[in-house]
Amino acid sequence: MEERAARETGPVRRRRLEERTRHLKSKRFRKIGGVVTQIAGEIVKLAMEYKAAVVVDKIEDESYWELREGDGDGEKKHLLDGLGQLRKRLQELAQWYGLPYLELYSTVCLRYGAKLQELKNRKTTCPSYSFNDHKDNIPSIWAKRRY
Repeated sequence: MEERAARETGPVRRRRLEERTRHLKSKRFRKIGGVVTQIAGEIVKLAMEYKAAVVVDKIEDESYWELREGDGDGEKKHLLDGLGQLRKRLQELAQWYGLPYLELYSTVCLRYGAKLQELKNRKTTCPSYSFNDHKDNIPSIWAKRRY
């Protein structure tokens, strides 16, 4: 809609499109915020119940901005907005309730700091030693070793 508003030659129609765009963006952020608050609350409630740490697989900044600014579809950008908000909200709630909060990268070896090499089917391996596992399991494995 922003592109359509920019191309519009009539000032009244352009203003109407710009206002509609702002309204829809605001609505999107409110919806994402509501879902984030609910999900973060449930995660922290479970962490308190099981006396567990909150562990988040952090996206590297370069990867995040490549995905965010890329030519992807709008749904992917909404998801990335929500993930950033969720990470921030989880951190705030974990600190508030005194829970351990840990952000780990699933692409970096915590033992040697080397970049993990990705194999087929989201499997990864560390070039420095014989560690090998699924990419989605890595943050929880490192968290278990830390606690």
